[in-house]
Amino acid sequence: MSDNRTAIYKERLKAGWLGFRQFLRNRYFWGGLAVIVVVAAAIYLAFDRALMPSVTRHGVSVPVPDVLRLPPEQADSILTASGLEMHQQILRKMNLPRNQVIDQRPPSGSLVKPGRSIYVTVNTGDTTTVLVPGVVGRSRRDVDGLLREQGLRAGPHRVDSIRSTFPADVISRQFPRPRVRVPRGSVVQLWYSAGPSAQFVVVPDVAGLPAPEAIERLSDVGLRTVILGPQDGVVRDQGPTAGTTVREGSEVRLRTRDPDPEG
Repeated sequence: MSDNRTAIYKERLKAGWLGFRQFLRNRYFWGGLAVIVVVAAAIYLAFDRALMPSVTRHGVSVPVPDVLRLPPEQADSILTASGLEMHQQILRKMNLPRNQVIDQRPPSGSLVKPGRSIYVTVNTGDTTTVLVPGVVGRSRRDVDGLLREQGLRAGPHRVDSIRSTFPADVISRQFPRPRVRVPRGSVVQLWYSAGPSAQFVVVPDVAGLPAPEAIERLSDVGLRTVILGPQDGVVRDQGPTAGTTVREGSEVRLRTRDPDPEG
């Protein structure tokens, strides 16, 4: 009886092995497996390239480097390497060190979002000033010569991280802003458009916020700002109004008032 059971077991084992070998030779199995692998790889690549960058950027912050006592050109390079943008404010004091950063906001060590503007004060000691011309809307080919004629220097042309409605290769942002007096020979920082965006966004409500916070909130959704009033004031109204759908890169005009001295 035990010999019969052993024979039956061997026959079943042999039949199972033959069936498994035949299954492995089935081209439909391997074809289906190849399709599954290709589809899985495509899904992984799409997730890695399209979704992961936005996931990893959410909540990311970078420390502000220390640029005090550095020349403005070196400070700009360090901040740019950290993913930050330098906005330069000029001070003309003969009794302070010349041509170096004497103040920065936010201070070094602060944690901020990538792309945040860092405001630095540079003492030039020069009392000869000129008016900054408005070059927004001008072609990149024209601006360097135009600034030279005014006794100013053009900084490196950078692609504007804030989308705009300007055509490609047109200056979309400048700093300092037009009609501000700066020392002769100062650098005007320039950003140019990568082309109009095809995306639309909803304008957030920024009424009642300090102007710097309102600017950052609008920038987060891809909108530009024009301040009408004190640059460090409080937003009293905005246009377009909150809830309006506009093209990404559009301007939102913020009317500001002086901060409440009691607030």
